[in-house]
Amino acid sequence: MKIIEYPPLTDVAPVTEKKKEEIKDMQRFVSNIGFTEREELVRKFLFNRDETGRFIVKSERTGKTYFVEPIDADERTVWGDYNPATKKFETGNYGKYKGSVRPSESMITKENGFEKIHTLGVGESPLDYIDRIDEEYYKKMTGEK
Repeated sequence: MKIIEYPPLTDVAPVTEKKKEEIKDMQRFVSNIGFTEREELVRKFLFNRDETGRFIVKSERTGKTYFVEPIDADERTVWGDYNPATKKFETGNYGKYKGSVRPSESMITKENGFEKIHTLGVGESPLDYIDRIDEEYYKKMTGEK
């Protein structure tokens, strides 16, 4: 399971003047159908989420956004039924969602602009982990100890 911390959606990285002009040109021509880089990333990340298991958590307290991506380490659950007549486990194409991605399919990489990538162990709750790191971030924001 991978989790990354992403700054609040309102935070924008510095943009060069050339990039600003490119964005304005794109907005003029594409208007309602264009996506910003951030929106495109979110759209791709959530595409087919039943199959990939990817989801996004936005903290109401800190405004941080966390992208969560279950990694399956190439182990597949075998789906099937026990046939009492033959006393065998029969598998087939049950159309089950795997709910995770292989490491090679991961979108959470430094190449895609993600930083502060956290890889959790098997059985560790991503939501509990997010609560803990969000609490630490909140304390830093408010100056609490």
